[in-house]
Amino acid sequence: MLIKSELLNDNPWYLENNFYTNNSYIVNPITWKYLKETAICVYGLNDLNVKITNNDVIKYCHENINTYWKNWVNQTEKSAVHNLSELTAIIEWGVLGITRLHATIFTGKIISKLDAGFYAKNIFVGVTQLKF
Repeated sequence: MLIKSELLNDNPWYLENNFYTNNSYIVNPITWKYLKETAICVYGLNDLNVKITNNDVIKYCHENINTYWKNWVNQTEKSAVHNLSELTAIIEWGVLGITRLHATIFTGKIISKLDAGFYAKNIFVGVTQLKF
């Protein structure tokens, strides 16, 4: 579920060490929720007039798990790992990424990767299979 907005026209964006100036990236409900709850207005209107519900966020998280993360797991299983550093990065991305989604679904909070590590340590003690 991606949300289109006039706010996004011709805005630059950054992803995976690349800076883009086209407007092909549409901000998702996670981004809107985070901006609505934490952004500090430095110019213009103080209210970000975007209606985001917890159901929008949860639906997006489930879609993300069943598309991006499912494909990521399938591709990762087929990939050759060439060194410990590469393996560490893959584990970090996978464990902390999916844990962030779990936290958002079950707590409503959007957390950092660092906080995802602490969340996982406290929540998943003894867990062998996750249910979303």
